[in-house]
Amino acid sequence: MIISNKLLGLAAAATVALAATPVLAADNDQVEQIRVARAVVTPASERQAPQALDRLGRAAMEACGASSFSVRDHQIAVRNSACFHDTLAQAVAQVNSPYLNDAYSRRATVEVAQGEGGAATHAR
Repeated sequence: MIISNKLLGLAAAATVALAATPVLAADNDQVEQIRVARAVVTPASERQAPQALDRLGRAAMEACGASSFSVRDHQIAVRNSACFHDTLAQAVAQVNSPYLNDAYSRRATVEVAQGEGGAATHAR
């Protein structure tokens, strides 16, 4: 499965993989692709959904240019970027799990209430 924040262009050009979900982020003409095992991002219960969302979030962070080794300020900037929010939203939609969708909606609601979410707060 292909996930991209350039919704149609990259998805149409990409090959769908059954075993892994690539998380794609594009900034200008550069594309970063991170593979995520479908089994770890498709929760079988409501209880597993937050962990699956965290895994997708880490992949979206990396695809948008920040890793766990990045300076904290850079991680915060990427987490508040449109790239991160668009990539994560598309990843959640692509997985298409009711449990994951609910966890994503709950997290988005909390972020909006706390004033977090940066560029994408208004989009949710």
